[in-house]
Amino acid sequence: MKKILIISVIFGVSMLLTVMNIIAVEQGGQGQVTPDLTLTPNPNPLQFGQMDPGTSKSLSSSLTARNSDLIVSMITVSSTGSIFTEQNVMFSIDNTNFVNAENFDPINIVALSTFPYFVKLTIPVATPSGDFAGVITYTVMEKI
Repeated sequence: MKKILIISVIFGVSMLLTVMNIIAVEQGGQGQVTPDLTLTPNPNPLQFGQMDPGTSKSLSSSLTARNSDLIVSMITVSSTGSIFTEQNVMFSIDNTNFVNAENFDPINIVALSTFPYFVKLTIPVATPSGDFAGVITYTVMEKI
């Protein structure tokens, strides 16, 4: 009786698997991760306010990376006039030792973090009164 029961159970399981037609199918996955080169300067714009010829003013600023580790490899300063220039705009990480954009070391910013720094503007002696404006451009690439 036990032999018949065991044979019946084995036969039943075999029949069940055959009836259900169970097979295994694999599905692959592929894609590409693209870097998030979002860099946010703060404040934007920098507000130096009224300044007299022959004076300097430094402002606290920061750069925030979003979802990728970034390297700011180059900084350039441009202006439509003669005040906001590479010679008059300087950068520092400690508000003491300022260098021009060309000599500012590359900046590594970890994803979701902020890099604090200072920007100093010097108004040359004998600069005529009037408004001034300019642009600081940050060249950004993904840190690999």
